[in-house]
Amino acid sequence: MRSVTTRLPWIFIAALAIAGCVSSETTEPPPEQSAAQQSASLPAQQQLSNDQSFQQLSNDQQQDFQQMAQQANVRQMANGPRPAAVAPKETDVEIGELSEYRLSGPYEHENLSIFLIHGADRIAGKVWMTLDEALATGKVVVHETGTVNELSIENVSDVEVLLQAGDIVKGGRQDRVIAMDVVLSAEQGKLSVASFCVEQGRWSGRAGEAATHFESSKQMAGFKATKLALRSGSSANQGQVWETVVELQQKLGANLHKSVNDAASPSSLQLTLEDGDVAKTAEAYVKTLEGVVKDRDDAIGFVFAVNGKLNSGEVYVSAAMFGKLWPRLLKASAVEAVAEKTDEVAAAPINTVEDFFDNPQFKALDMLTTLSHSKAGDVQIQAPPWQMSETPCEVE
Repeated sequence: MRSVTTRLPWIFIAALAIAGCVSSETTEPPPEQSAAQQSASLPAQQQLSNDQSFQQLSNDQQQDFQQMAQQANVRQMANGPRPAAVAPKETDVEIGELSEYRLSGPYEHENLSIFLIHGADRIAGKVWMTLDEALATGKVVVHETGTVNELSIENVSDVEVLLQAGDIVKGGRQDRVIAMDVVLSAEQGKLSVASFCVEQGRWSGRAGEAATHFESSKQMAGFKATKLALRSGSSANQGQVWETVVELQQKLGANLHKSVNDAASPSSLQLTLEDGDVAKTAEAYVKTLEGVVKDRDDAIGFVFAVNGKLNSGEVYVSAAMFGKLWPRLLKASAVEAVAEKTDEVAAAPINTVEDFFDNPQFKALDMLTTLSHSKAGDVQIQAPPWQMSETPCEVE
């Protein structure tokens, strides 16, 4: 048994540096803000120096990340995506260098921004079978133990299988989510694996499902608050996991103007993610952004932001493994974007003429208009619309 997804301290450092790109606010926050809010508003360089993981790095590594943070603050990229859909960019935009790692993006759709992480494979070309594939083909059996925070998983095949924290298994006495990253060796006997319940209340078989074992699910628990609770690995956080499920259901319901709680089991996260309207709305994000990894053979992970705020990220041992998991990772990110969508328009710095006319706040306030001139053609200006005469003029 061994951990396989590469979640080293530097990924969280990188995330902080990206926060400097996604947010242009670097001034000291007002006194009434909490300590956490103040920390989030600091420049990326200062956030890095205050981070415990950063202190564990070598001097050379610290300098690399400090340089990236400085580049991020200098660039002062827009605080969040534009309100309208933006197609994936044709070429990478380098955000900064992380030693042998490189970031590209953002690739945007509505309130979701994706940054790809590029680098060399840790294990060249390595690809494991995923848990949902193994369950669907009978290569793995997930047994109900009767203990909420423990599952018994058995690999009955001759292939290795990846279990990833956040994988949902459906059925048993309650739907569960895997709480750890593990590779099951071929023909491995029953292995005890930590889990959390994502379906409060039910403790018997659901109609049409076995209570003794679990079925395949293509869903992931991608909600940030849920992932943070899972990473703790402590069964004491079970109540917190249930609270995050309720929060996600409430936010999805509010934004979709309907209940997303399934009558068969209103507390089930799995059944909420299967809701037709949830799936349809998330699919719009997926269709726009799924192609960003195409022809980027060195993409080994990603970081994403929602509403201009850094959320979380994942890095894998190979580009092939990341590519295989990308559709599920993107869908989970899209569901969170749907849940967190607001009518607020993020502020954006104006450094160029293009920034001026692309400013989302100007657009939201109808401060820009396009006028047609008989000689110059369509001209975009800032001001209430008026009719231009046919007096000859030059437009630069």
